[in-house]
Amino acid sequence: RTTAGFVRNSHSRFTDVLRNEIALPAVRQRKRDIVASWRENNRERLEKPENTTYIDGEARFTGPKTLSLALKAGGTRTLTADVIIINTGGRP
Repeated sequence: RTTAGFVRNSHSRFTDVLRNEIALPAVRQRKRDIVASWRENNRERLEKPENTTYIDGEARFTGPKTLSLALKAGGTRTLTADVIIINTGGRP
């Protein structure tokens, strides 16, 4: 790869070096695509281990060791456990 080749082909990705422009919509979409891929991979990893249950929804503590869940698929569920792990890395 040469600098001339980089400049010549820069418009095809996110920038146009010759016009000193950045294609922000393309950058934002690329970021969204990467995050969506990571989110899907994380969900798949969380669903695989034995002795775990993946539940998609919103939860709140209603008492010691007790959660009330509003399930994404509809309905509610109450859970109690000695250990509860909540993955808060996602967004609604």
